[in-house]
Amino acid sequence: MKTCKCGNECASNAESCPKCGYKFTSAFTKFILVVIGLAVLGWMFGDHSSKSSSTDSSSATSLPTPTVDAKELLIQNVKLDFKWRKEGFDDIMKADFTLNNPTAYRFKDSEIRCSHYSPRGTVIDSNTRTIYQVVEPESKKVVKNFDMGFIHSQVASSSCKITDLTIL
Repeated sequence: MKTCKCGNECASNAESCPKCGYKFTSAFTKFILVVIGLAVLGWMFGDHSSKSSSTDSSSATSLPTPTVDAKELLIQNVKLDFKWRKEGFDDIMKADFTLNNPTAYRFKDSEIRCSHYSPRGTVIDSNTRTIYQVVEPESKKVVKNFDMGFIHSQVASSSCKITDLTIL
């Protein structure tokens, strides 16, 4: 015999109380519900980060140190000055470039991309060429009369920047 929550005595194999209709839960069902509940609680309050469980507490609380990519540092900090002109039948761009390297890194093979604009500011053309010269740390390299190739006849202005290079 088992006692219902209403106080009525019921047969031990009864699925529900004949007096109030309360449905009895088997011990196995209760066990499964407890296991599922514990799993859900463990997931809710657990650590979902990808760090290893063997990390000590001092490194778990410190912020990661950002790594500085030397190539990105160079591309961002090397200053490119230029003067350009049209030659040929006004369809060839020639430029004098000055690469000013304020960093402690030596590099070569500077890829230069020049975008060309119409008198109204519309981008109408672009050229990419590589200057195959070494630029020493904390120095300037001047490259005169560099051929950037063909440009559109309506180009009125240009902007140039370093897009790639090789660190030595």
